[in-house]
Amino acid sequence: MALDLKVNPKVAALLKRVGRVATIERYPTEYDFKTNSRPAAPELSVQATITPILEKRRSLADDMTDASSYCFMAAEGAPIVPTTACFLIVDGKRWKIVEVVTHSAGTTPAAYEMRLANV
Repeated sequence: MALDLKVNPKVAALLKRVGRVATIERYPTEYDFKTNSRPAAPELSVQATITPILEKRRSLADDMTDASSYCFMAAEGAPIVPTTACFLIVDGKRWKIVEVVTHSAGTTPAAYEMRLANV
């Protein structure tokens, strides 16, 4: 059995047990940090299960530019592939996705790591 067929369902099952529901909104254009502006309405808004939001550690400072926190979402069954045109909303708090790292098992994505900036 291929590695991705074993790992991906386990990642999704684990997130269902320990994850929390968040809203991911995708906008047609990028958010502008300098002017604090974005289009008025998202083009897509979906619910997704993510890990709790984790604070960036000092040891990660160099490879997480502009991000203050991060979280993960299982790729299997994901309602959206997150991009930097997306925002994440958890418990009323809004985060800008500033980078997405895809973690794969074999050739298939297993999880998306979303690096976040609080806005």
